[in-house]
Amino acid sequence: MAQASTRKKANGNGQSSTQADFASMFAENGKTFEAMAEANKAMMQGWSDMNQELMRFFGERFKQDMDCTQSLMGCSRPEEFMDVQRGFMEQAMRDYWTEAEKLMTIANGMARNGWAPVEERATHLAEGAPAAK
Repeated sequence: MAQASTRKKANGNGQSSTQADFASMFAENGKTFEAMAEANKAMMQGWSDMNQELMRFFGERFKQDMDCTQSLMGCSRPEEFMDVQRGFMEQAMRDYWTEAEKLMTIANGMARNGWAPVEERATHLAEGAPAAK
């Protein structure tokens, strides 16, 4: 019975210590949810950026594919056909390597920007956590 009455003691703000503990816990949880929401927003922005880049790239590659097909149809000699095809493939390889670099840059930014709010929050909580026994 003494323990129950201790929990219900007012803390000076008209709240019991249990109410104050819950209020503090909910405030900390709210900050954690805010950090998660920020992380989610950063990740969604990254996915949007990646999708836009892929759509741009595939649109450009499709145009180049059609241009190559048009050029191949105009070839009159096998050597000319091979030159057009070789040039197309060399350019395609360069384009795909460049695109892979762009996508890796976007993915790196997603990871960095997405984890930053969570990492900051975890650091804050770890600094305020009681020492492990």
